[in-house]
Amino acid sequence: MATTLSIAAQAALETLPTDEEGKLREKPAIRSDNGSCYISREFGGVLDEHGLNHRRIKPHCPEENGTMERANRTLDEALEGEELTNYLDGVKVLDKIIRWYNEQRLHSPLGFLRPVDYYRGDPEAMYAMRRQKLAQARHHRREKNLQLRQPTLPFTSEETVA
Repeated sequence: MATTLSIAAQAALETLPTDEEGKLREKPAIRSDNGSCYISREFGGVLDEHGLNHRRIKPHCPEENGTMERANRTLDEALEGEELTNYLDGVKVLDKIIRWYNEQRLHSPLGFLRPVDYYRGDPEAMYAMRRQKLAQARHHRREKNLQLRQPTLPFTSEETVA
């Protein structure tokens, strides 16, 4: 188990941006429970190689690791109704769930954007476009509710509320 975690951690760390010397530009915070794979020498070696600190939560205090507890709950809910009969089925199902989570699911901490849009796109432009659409919808609804025969002034972008 420790070897698998160490290989996965190394692969994940290799995807992060580095400087000219090959060192990580920003060092991620590593926080975990006290499972045997997290306290193993192999995992510690991977973290040492990248100069990362590792903070372990107190035993029997799951509220300290709320992010992972929530991730586990999301994964558990997504797995409901899935048939996992062998390893390859499990890999396919998990890949499908990860794609859904990153490419379709809206995340409230990201302003109800998908992670793929937030981290690889231009979130400020998306927020501006959303505000514009909401302002247009309010204008259209106002005209419809008033049931005017002659519409009010045409919609202008100045009606957008920041």
